[in-house]
Amino acid sequence: HHGVKIAKLMAPLCRHFIVDSQVTSPEDRFQAIAARSRQCIRVDLGIGRFLFSPSAIHWSMFAQGNPFQLCILFRTPVYVTGSYLLLLLFFTFDYLMQGFFKQAFLVAFAVTASLMVHEFGHVFAARLNGHRSRVILVMMGAVTIPEGESTGWQGIRLSLAGPAAGFLLALISFYGFAPANSMNFWDYALGGYYPAADTLWPFLQLVLVRIGVIWSIFNLLPILPMDGGHAMRDFLGLFMRAYKADAIAARVSLVAAVPIVVWCLQNRFNLAAIIVGFMAWQSFQSLSSSRK
Repeated sequence: HHGVKIAKLMAPLCRHFIVDSQVTSPEDRFQAIAARSRQCIRVDLGIGRFLFSPSAIHWSMFAQGNPFQLCILFRTPVYVTGSYLLLLLFFTFDYLMQGFFKQAFLVAFAVTASLMVHEFGHVFAARLNGHRSRVILVMMGAVTIPEGESTGWQGIRLSLAGPAAGFLLALISFYGFAPANSMNFWDYALGGYYPAADTLWPFLQLVLVRIGVIWSIFNLLPILPMDGGHAMRDFLGLFMRAYKADAIAARVSLVAAVPIVVWCLQNRFNLAAIIVGFMAWQSFQSLSSSRK
């Protein structure tokens, strides 16, 4: 029953890439997902990998529109939805309004490149676990969907592979492509340095470094459904039953999310506050449903 409800909620995307391509009709796809309802679907949004179970499905918030295949990289299909343009518009709006069109293009390129590097960190980790994956660019970032579920140390490796790839991109951008003067890496990535407006390469280098570092740190926070939260839960699962690990991870997520939301609001990081607040609500719902 829950599987059919999930399938109907996820219909706009499921008919494209969730179930096997041999299943052609929407009704058969619904039944195929219903049969697999016990297998949770891990979804990576750049900001973290969401774990959707029958009690927590809000997929339509993150992937409006029908995805179409953009390309195939390293034998992995990459899809994109029209809603991804909203994300690019969010990051480039100020530059466009001020007439800095070249900088806006470089920001859009850096955002896409960083997301792809992050996602393919998960893709290669899933491949080591014996699972193929699909990547989708959506409104909230990007989505990685492995064909199988990884738990234990394999799940920890899968979770940490994305942030590790993001840090690697930042290090390569800083040290590999024309080193960024004599500044310390962390001062450069998190400080107040900005290159001159007419120097395009230093600008691109700075954006790649900062996105790689900030997104990776953000993902490592112990909040479900981000990568740090998943790694925490998989680590707890090594020592206790899965339902206990889920409950503890949800409690830690809820406690950790509250001060982060307050800090984001105080520093006017409104989008981050909304995202973390939504995660806190998901953790609260998970705890509430587990008590019923």
